[in-house]
Amino acid sequence: MKADRAPFRLLLGTDAVKIVRDEFQGRIDEIDAWAPVSVTTDFAGEANAG
Repeated sequence: MKADRAPFRLLLGTDAVKIVRDEFQGRIDEIDAWAPVSVTTDFAGEANAG
């Protein structure tokens, strides 16, 4: 396989892809769950990235 850029981490196999996807999804779910609390710590006048 030719690529312009090598991946930082190359997942090998279906199991590896599923495990990492599930782990990342768990982290995203936690971020989403806590986002309403997290954004309350913004300083007044601070640029909102989202």
